[in-house]
Parts: sequence; C-alpha cells; structure tokens
Amino acid sequence: MRYGRGSFGANCADLLFREHCQIIVAPKFLDQHPDFDPAAPMATLDPRLIFDHGDPHDAGWVTWPVWSGLTGQSLPDRGQISKIGSYPTMLDLVSAGEGIGIGTMGLEDELVGSGAIVRVGTPITRDGFGYYLVYREELLDKPSFARLRDHLLDQL
Repeated sequence: MRYGRGSFGANCADLLFREHCQIIVAPKFLDQHPDFDPAAPMATLDPRLIFDHGDPHDAGWVTWPVWSGLTGQSLPDRGQISKIGSYPTMLDLVSAGEGIGIGTMGLEDELVGSGAIVRVGTPITRDGFGYYLVYREELLDKPSFARLRDHLLDQL
C-alpha cells in the first residue's frame, strides 16, 4: 500500500480509500484554549501550538502549508510552527494536549475512538490523493495475490 495520486511508474494501482484530513486536538486542549477556532487556527492560536508532521519524502501529505493553500488562510512565518519529524510523534503530542495537528482519517481512528483526540473543523479532501494497492501486473497471475486484491477491493 502506498500513499499518493495513483501514478506509481509502471506499476498498477487500485485506490483503496481517498485521503480525508482534519484538524485533530485533545479534548483537554480545547478546554484550556477556549478562544481556539478550528475555522481559523492560525489567527486564534500561538503558532508554536500548531504541529506540522512535514512531508520528508515529498509524497504530497497535507501539511499546514498545504492546508493553508486549500483553505485560503494566511500561514504564519513557517519558522514559528512546530516542526515534528514524525506523524506518530505528532499524534503523541496532540494526544497529550500539547497542541493541534492535521490528522489523516484512518491513521488516528483508534485515538478518536478512545476519546484521546477529536476531529474539529472542516474535513479536507483532494481529488486523486489516497491510499493505493500498488503492484506489478504479473502478480495478477498469482492466485494468492489475486485473492488478496479481490478481498481488499471488496471492502470498499
């Protein structure tokens, strides 16, 4: 499985699910920051409380600069936003109530289900971006792979 826009060179790719992103935050953070507005986080929070997991491999992840471009909101000086080099570390910090981040639905569902974090604001989706089953065409001739692929596609 790979994240992207569906173009993976000579490989075949089946979209398993589209990308859906949303601001994530711990309930206690919301209690401690009553002026925070998910519709205008840049204007209502200290930028150091905004965690950006980055996109180290240039895969097209929704980062705060991407979010800002999609929503038309001004982005503060990028040096002010807290750069977190890892998505799991960002989830830990957000769960601890240290700040907010951009979550990808499907990757933090367990934390949402447990109540450790909540999704707020308007979800972001982009055409073409999502999670794909990527494979060489000759793998379709292997019964075990064909069964796996069929099972995954049946789940959609």
